[in-house]
Amino acid sequence: MTSETIDQLQRRYAKFNEQQIRVQAQLEESQKRLAELQDQVKQEFGTDDVEALQKKLEAMKKENEKKQSEYQKGLDQIESKLKEVESEFSETEVDD
Repeated sequence: MTSETIDQLQRRYAKFNEQQIRVQAQLEESQKRLAELQDQVKQEFGTDDVEALQKKLEAMKKENEKKQSEYQKGLDQIESKLKEVESEFSETEVDD
């Protein structure tokens, strides 16, 4: 290990100090952004608790699946009735 001069050590320290200042600023900005996002989530969903949000997401997915199923059933019923009407219409045309 070679010994460094005072100037080299000071430059090294200055470099590390600048890096620490940048990292600290990034940390503070990240914490600020996190707080903003937590507030936004609280306003939108009533909580910022991750477990509670996961439960809400699962409930929303289940509700969406239920609505999708009901929508599909409704469309299937409409399609079935349309086929019946078409069939009846075709039969009356043949009879004419």
